[in-house]
Amino acid sequence: MVTIKPTPTVSVISQSSIYTGDTVTLNCNLQSTGWRFSWYKGNQKSPEPQNTNPLSVIISNEGQTTFYCKALRGNYESEFSAAATVTVK
Repeated sequence: MVTIKPTPTVSVISQSSIYTGDTVTLNCNLQSTGWRFSWYKGNQKSPEPQNTNPLSVIISNEGQTTFYCKALRGNYESEFSAAATVTVK
């Protein structure tokens, strides 16, 4: 039996312009309920210490930073989301 893993999406809730020191809120979305979410920043292989959804992040560097999420429920996990890119001016 082949099981297809769902793929969450990430939305970025922020002001139109983001500067160093600003707080950005990221939301990991998956249609069904009961999921826990893990967040990943850039190319890191292990999740950020926060296991919350939505996730509030204080931006500490200029340029672009990418964020991903993954959903977990029991022993079942989703695919990684597509990257959400935050661009800092």
